[in-house]
Amino acid sequence: MGEKNHILLLNREGITMNIIDRIRNHPLIINSKPAKADMIAINNHRIYLLFSILMIIHLAQGIIFLIYNPGFKAEDNVYQWRMGIAISNFVMFGVVLIIGGTALWLKQKQLDKSKASSVLQLIAITAYFSFGIIVSAYGQLVNAGSNVFSSVCIGIAVIFLMNPVKALIFYCIAFFFFHFGISFTQHNNDILLSERVNSISVVGISFGIALISWRNSIYKIYQEKEIEKQNQMLEAQNKQLEFLATHDSLTGLFNRMEFMKCVEIEMTRMSRNNSNTCIILMDIDHFKHVNDQYGHPSGDKILKEVGILLSNLLDSKYLPARLGGEEFIFLLPETSLEEATEVAETIKSAIQSYMCTVENETIIVTASLGVASLNMEEADPFTSCYHRADIALYKAKNNGRNRVVCA
Repeated sequence: MGEKNHILLLNREGITMNIIDRIRNHPLIINSKPAKADMIAINNHRIYLLFSILMIIHLAQGIIFLIYNPGFKAEDNVYQWRMGIAISNFVMFGVVLIIGGTALWLKQKQLDKSKASSVLQLIAITAYFSFGIIVSAYGQLVNAGSNVFSSVCIGIAVIFLMNPVKALIFYCIAFFFFHFGISFTQHNNDILLSERVNSISVVGISFGIALISWRNSIYKIYQEKEIEKQNQMLEAQNKQLEFLATHDSLTGLFNRMEFMKCVEIEMTRMSRNNSNTCIILMDIDHFKHVNDQYGHPSGDKILKEVGILLSNLLDSKYLPARLGGEEFIFLLPETSLEEATEVAETIKSAIQSYMCTVENETIIVTASLGVASLNMEEADPFTSCYHRADIALYKAKNNGRNRVVCA
């Protein structure tokens, strides 16, 4: 019974931790770091795209209200209304010019995900909320209405991606200043009450739009990141499969099939350019003795380290491959027989100098090599060359191993 209660307790704890993890990892959590930088970059991109249009709008509105002539002797409140809106638009023209230029500069300097870009966006939002409140307050001088404040609230919700807490703070502050700001120019209590009540609806709807926009965007960013992650995994797997299809899994050198493809390409090039190409055959000496005495894992270790040694030793134009077992082959394009023999001597010396430690015992590894050149005038150039190199390798073994013989 006690064991059963213990299991139930563990299950409950597991369920609780699972719920906590889901809450912590939910995209609606405020500090969503994986998406935060991307959302800042999106906002910056929207700023410098839209602000060129907004500059024209503010400049045009400022000029229109500045030169507007009502056609009759206007009252003082009409003049204040015109001048207030004109000056507000001219000021916003300058603000927009600076903010838009800064956003473009941040984009070009690849700083659109930086803290500076985030601060710039807060400045832009504050500026437009201030503009909407001031212009709406001036508008109360001639008519009842807060269209500009409503447009600003909805526009900010649509353009800027803000996490819910920041959006709520911004909209609450904007409502507070609007609530008291219009009272300086609107003295009709009935109209004032109507404007304030309407602003509650505008602020509430705008906040809802901002929340939905933020939620949809953050889910989209998460999905894109997940897709990108999956694509990277698939790309890595494809590269691995491609490598395994063309390379020996133990030594990392080309396998026989890929080596033969390289030979065909090289022979085609030789027939056009009439250049020299050689091959080298190599066997590790007494490799069966190593496997018998130390075991196949130790033999595999030697083969692997020899493969690494050859990859690091040879020039990139030379193509080493593993034929199987302890047998290796090298394709040497644009190389004469004398040069190929020198390369073979270099390989032999490097392997002889290599010390492999197996079971706390140092093993000196040596190799025998046979060198031959391709002759494109033969009926089957590669087979004939391979046969000559094999005979040369056989002579190297018969003559005491750890040596190079040229066909």
